[in-house]
Order: sequence, then structure tokens, then C-alpha cells
Amino acid sequence: MIEDEANRTSPLQADSARMDTKKPLRTAIILCQQRRYADAETECRAALGTEGPASCKDSKEILSLRRVLADALTAQQKYSEAEAELRATLPAIEQVLGPDDAGTVSCLDNLGACLFLQGKHAEGEACHREVLAIRQRVLGPEHPATLQSHENLAIDLDGHAQAKHEEAEAHYRTVLAVKDRILGPDHPEVATMCYALALRLNLDGRRKEALPLARRALVIWKKSLGDEHVDTQRAQSLFTELEQED
Repeated sequence: MIEDEANRTSPLQADSARMDTKKPLRTAIILCQQRRYADAETECRAALGTEGPASCKDSKEILSLRRVLADALTAQQKYSEAEAELRATLPAIEQVLGPDDAGTVSCLDNLGACLFLQGKHAEGEACHREVLAIRQRVLGPEHPATLQSHENLAIDLDGHAQAKHEEAEAHYRTVLAVKDRILGPDHPEVATMCYALALRLNLDGRRKEALPLARRALVIWKKSLGDEHVDTQRAQSLFTELEQED
């Protein structure tokens, strides 16, 4: 009994432990925002040094540290390490936060991206399909995160060895229609979707359909970003190619 009391963590000690993890968590997030990903990785690993494998007994701060570590690894193109961290952390996050929590969904979304970047397109697609379904149900069809999930899934479908171009096109068109209506026809994000859809159509040999979309992207980006911006130059290159072949 005395031994149990000695080993028991008091509320004050628990609060102190949470405070100890909050500071490195804030620091790691700031470092990622500054694109100092190697430093963020070091900060996370130092804070997690005494922790064992991810567990549902971990505090929310510890689980968040593991997510930030995975983000930092992905940004450094350490995809296999990031995948391992996300696979280990996801079940614990899901149990602690719930399957529909934004943190859980973000972790699953990041795992999908990490898999795609390793060429594991079918697995990445499966993750992004699940994320899209959750966000449509929880956030609604026009929420920015839901639209981003449409884009992510379209990219997966385009990159799949057994490319599903028609479905990818449908996702691009869904996002374009919503952004066009909500953000306005001259918004740079509308240009991004026009350009993505023009690329998709061009790859399918549908140049006449792609040309007006490329033209629209070019006009919007010229106005909002200027002639020298990389996006404007990409749109100009695509538009010139399509115009010459028309």
C-alpha cells in the first residue's frame, strides 16, 4: 500500500508534466511555421525522449507532439519515418479524441499524404477517401477542409498506376464550382483549380476544353500575382502550348 502511494502521480505532478510538454509543443509548432523542420524534429524528440510507444494513456500534448514530429519528418522527406510515427500514433489519437475529431482526421490525412509521396497511391487514396467522407459528414460539403480533401483525392487518383482520370476530374470540378461561387470568379484559388483542371483535360487530349480554363487561370494570376510570379508563368506556358495546338 505504501509502495503504491509512493508510485502514484499526484494531481500537482500531473499538472507539472503537462506544463513540461506544452512548452516544447509550442516551440516545435513555431519552428515548423518557420520551416525549421530539423530543429522542430530535435525539439519533439527531446521532449518525447522518456516516452514509450504511442498509447491511449498519453496526454493530448504528447500525442500532439507526435503529430508535429511526423509533420517535421514529412517536410524533410523522411517519409518512411513519418509513416511509422503516424501509424503508431493514429490508433491512440483516435481512442483519446474520437474518430471524427479534427486532430484524428488530420493525422489520417497526413498519413495519406505520406503514403502518396512514397508511391503507395492505393493506400494513400484509401486514407484520403476516409478523410473526405468524415469531413463531408462533420464539416459539410463546402467547408475549406472538405474541399482540400477533394483536391487531395484527385491528386491521388491522377497519380495512381491505374489512373482514374474521370473521377479525378469530377473532384476538381466540384472544388472549382464551390470556390467560384463562394470566393468569386477572380480569386487566386479559383485560378489554381482552373489550372489543375486544364492540366487534367490536356493530359486526356481534350485541349479545346482545357484552353479556356488555362486562359482564365492566366488572367486571374496576372492580375493578382503579376507577370513574373511562378504560377503566372506556368499558366502562360500551358496556355501557349494549348493555343498553338488548337
